[in-house]
Amino acid sequence: MIIGTAGHIDHGKSALVEALTGRTMDRLAEERRRGITIDLNFAPLPLGPGLIAGVVDVPGHEDLVRTMIAGASGMHLALLVVAADAGIQPQTLEHLAVLEALGVPAGIPVLTKVDLVTGAAREARSAELGERLSRSSVPFGTPAVVSVRTGEGIAELRGRLVHTPTPAPVVDAFRLPVDRTFSVAGIGSVVTGTAWSGTLTVGAAVRILPADVTGRVRSIEMYGAPADATATGARVALGIAGVVRDAVGRGSWVVTDELPWQLTSALDVAIELQAAAPRALTPRTRVRVHLGTAEVMARVGTAGPIPPGGRGTARLALETPLLARGGDRIVLRWFSPVSTIGGGVVIDPAPPSGSRVADLRGVTGPTERMSALIRRRAAGMAVAELPVLSGVATSALVRVVKGLEGVRRVGAHLIASDRLLDVQRDVGGAVAARHAADPTAAGASLETLRAGVRAPGWLVDAAVAAESNAGRLEVEGNVVRRSGFEAAVPGGAAGLAALVERVVAGGLAAPDVAELERTTGQKDAAAALRVAEREGRVTAVTPGWFVGAAALSGFEAMLLELGAQGAVAVAALRTRTGLSRKYLIPLLEWADARGITERRGDLRVVRVRRA
Repeated sequence: MIIGTAGHIDHGKSALVEALTGRTMDRLAEERRRGITIDLNFAPLPLGPGLIAGVVDVPGHEDLVRTMIAGASGMHLALLVVAADAGIQPQTLEHLAVLEALGVPAGIPVLTKVDLVTGAAREARSAELGERLSRSSVPFGTPAVVSVRTGEGIAELRGRLVHTPTPAPVVDAFRLPVDRTFSVAGIGSVVTGTAWSGTLTVGAAVRILPADVTGRVRSIEMYGAPADATATGARVALGIAGVVRDAVGRGSWVVTDELPWQLTSALDVAIELQAAAPRALTPRTRVRVHLGTAEVMARVGTAGPIPPGGRGTARLALETPLLARGGDRIVLRWFSPVSTIGGGVVIDPAPPSGSRVADLRGVTGPTERMSALIRRRAAGMAVAELPVLSGVATSALVRVVKGLEGVRRVGAHLIASDRLLDVQRDVGGAVAARHAADPTAAGASLETLRAGVRAPGWLVDAAVAAESNAGRLEVEGNVVRRSGFEAAVPGGAAGLAALVERVVAGGLAAPDVAELERTTGQKDAAAALRVAEREGRVTAVTPGWFVGAAALSGFEAMLLELGAQGAVAVAALRTRTGLSRKYLIPLLEWADARGITERRGDLRVVRVRRA
């Protein structure tokens, strides 16, 4: 569990952490000289047998809110510190806004320095604090009243921390936002942060974004003690081999390849603006976006202005690529003058081109988010992409996908049911168009459909299968046709019978299409013979030359017989068949193409005995 402080400068946050943990928090010389916290500081807090919390102490100065946000990212419990002799101050409220934007699950208000005020003033401050926090989206308990100087209330506060529910670990891919980086002799680059999800073991390969470099975990520490593996929600220090320190810093992410993590330049976000925001959020407004420990600039695109205290959905065009996942919480701050104005939840971390933000209105929970993401992608979505895009944990993915309405799973992909129906109609139309263009053709090939229908190949195949199952299409081999369709025969059945008779009578020296048309007067002899070919009566050796099926079978048997004695020469075939090279060469090339023979110079080697 991660416990963090929040509050105005000089209200006693560091002193409170020191009283709880016994650790001096201001580690930097400048912090000790100035008496204020400048950077994030951390300390372990034993809460009982086998239970250790990590405590994050954040700076309270108004110029260091970005550092505070980095520390607050990943908090499970916030200690909102207010000095009894000063009361609620501007940074108290801004830190509270950050906690609300991040959706911190629980909080305890802590009234410090109570030894400096009278009992009546203490009660008044406590009531004031409780009243203000009653309107907060963070569930705060009753104020804890403490004095670090006298020790009053410290034991009671520690007891409240012991009984604070710890978030249950979720089986998911590892992800850690980096808040500090440094080098250690003998280890190399070391990064620290709160493990947001998953586990990591010594020796594991990791990827660091946005630098997109890889390394291997050489060592792990949790709360300052060596460990073999990380734990979700714990403070972690990772020694990573193969990574230059300059390639990683605050704002980086350590991930594993369990999921297809990608950087994004746009986010679709459900935004809630603070009531105290000085103005509405309008299109083209430049804002600061905080996610994890990263801060990037962005331009806002909205379906309409979002007023102070209002909610809306907006696309954030990021000026620097960012790692994001569906369901991530962000903090929004004005670009200038810098102030916290609200926050939001990432609905789509990689919005497709041409998609509308308005389509995501009202989307809240993970199931709704997943359904919306699939519906707005006309090309569907790979199942492997869902954990990142939707934010649903890998352990819950199968269960959630089964519960989706209006979504079809097709192999490794998901598609909106109505989109699949659209593609089915397009496929049916393409087959009908093929029949109209060439009534003599058996239908449309799958390759033609995949090329002609505006959809991925897997989706076209799924549409063909669905139409076939519905009885509207028939599939024979690679050919798709309307159910009950019969190709037209040029010249009619009698004309086809006459052509086939001439071809069969010619044996391996059958007349070609040009000769057949000249001698019979029938046009489109090739189209007619393709009908006979589909019936198994003749075979096209070349596009303009058909041979009877029985004659070809005899030729194949001859090749197999001769091939058993060694390589076959064209001269030997001429002697055996009495055919000229005019006929033998196309026949042998046909055999080569079918894998019956393999050409080696002027010889043929029989490769396969066909069943």
